[in-house]
Amino acid sequence: MSNTSTTKQRDPLLDLWRGLALVDMAWVHLVAYPIGVASVLALWIGEYTRFAAGAFVLISGLSVARVFGPRLAGDPAQVRESRRRLFRRALMLAVLDRLVAVAFGLIERSLSVPPAITPSYPDLFDLLTFATPGVTGGLLSLYAVLLAATPGLDWILRRRGALGALAVSAGLYALAHGGFLGSPGANWPFPVAYWQPLFVVGYVVSDRLAALRNASGRIAVWWLILVSTAFAAVFLLRNGASIGQVAFSALPALAFVKVPLSPWELAWYLASSAFVLTWSAWVWERAAWARRLLGWLTLLGRQSLLVYVAHLFVQLVLIEVLTLLEPSTTARALMLPLMALVLVAVAAAGNRARYGRGPRPSLPLRLLPPPAFLGGSVMVGTFAAVMTLQLLFGTPAAWNLAPEAAEVEVATMTDEEAGIVPAVEGDPYFSPIPWLMELGDDGYPVPFVAPDAVEAEHIESGT
Repeated sequence: MSNTSTTKQRDPLLDLWRGLALVDMAWVHLVAYPIGVASVLALWIGEYTRFAAGAFVLISGLSVARVFGPRLAGDPAQVRESRRRLFRRALMLAVLDRLVAVAFGLIERSLSVPPAITPSYPDLFDLLTFATPGVTGGLLSLYAVLLAATPGLDWILRRRGALGALAVSAGLYALAHGGFLGSPGANWPFPVAYWQPLFVVGYVVSDRLAALRNASGRIAVWWLILVSTAFAAVFLLRNGASIGQVAFSALPALAFVKVPLSPWELAWYLASSAFVLTWSAWVWERAAWARRLLGWLTLLGRQSLLVYVAHLFVQLVLIEVLTLLEPSTTARALMLPLMALVLVAVAAAGNRARYGRGPRPSLPLRLLPPPAFLGGSVMVGTFAAVMTLQLLFGTPAAWNLAPEAAEVEVATMTDEEAGIVPAVEGDPYFSPIPWLMELGDDGYPVPFVAPDAVEAEHIESGT
């Protein structure tokens, strides 16, 4: 874990962890669309090893404590300025959450849709008014609320200590889980009261990570053993039945549910995040070759907000490619590394713009901050790429058959041939591309269990 003191210099470990979470999130979303990769690979990426949603909130707590924690006490002018910065950032994230949802909804309507499927799109007014979460699932809005609440969290931490802050967080979660704070809303994956414990844990432990190191400054062996044991135990409890090991997860008391976040799924996010963060830090600090090899992950982490927004739109282009070209299963799996490469390119462009390397846009675009300009460019580029693909390749021949023949053709095609191979969907209230999921009577996507896989309850979709 990072032992870098609070300075203006970025901590490479925080950027490394953000980069790991971004790649995990992008791949989870790709296999959850689904893109038609082998079901075993889809299950391992999308279900058994996913950690990004919880890790992002935990890392956010670490980062906010590192940047703002020391500035929320002491000089009154500094405290006021820090609060203003937090509130401005929170407002920006809330607005961005809605803009991204609307932009995604508009571009989504330009995608090619098989003739046997009737697409269902969210209402743009509902997106703007927070009536529906949209493609982000409300994740950026969650961060906005957490940032706005940071001064209050810091006040509790300074007056009641770490245990007091954790107790307040646990009490709020218990009230929400017990139904005393009302229904969280089935179609919103990230209710604040359920997810704030991850942020609070990150905030509280941020300046206590040095205790996890030995006298030589290396991560202590006891901590490596502890996080590894905890991860193995929770992994088996959560996924053991699906991989033929243990059947504890069949017990109702051990329900691993993301929406709303159950205590056991919360434990999974804590254990998996601690495992990934600890071991990645261990490798990073001990091997120069690893730092060279993983350096591209830190680039993603430095531009995490831009990359997060970009990956939502890059997926649309990849989905259009798969829909129109109907490639083999192997070619579909190549979409995973391709996604990572595209995101690295986006992060590199963001890095150049942020630090003044490379040409600057002309006025009035120069008035926009670099992330906003680049994010808008990604959105426009996505629409242009989708239109170009449709002009170059047209629609598959099977779509142009007579209505009767088309119905027979679609009905007799395998899932893989149709390019719509469902993955196990554990969050039935979120589907970025609605026509890729079968809708039930209530209008929500119906979870699908792959025929050659043991039933699994939860695939992360929506970050």
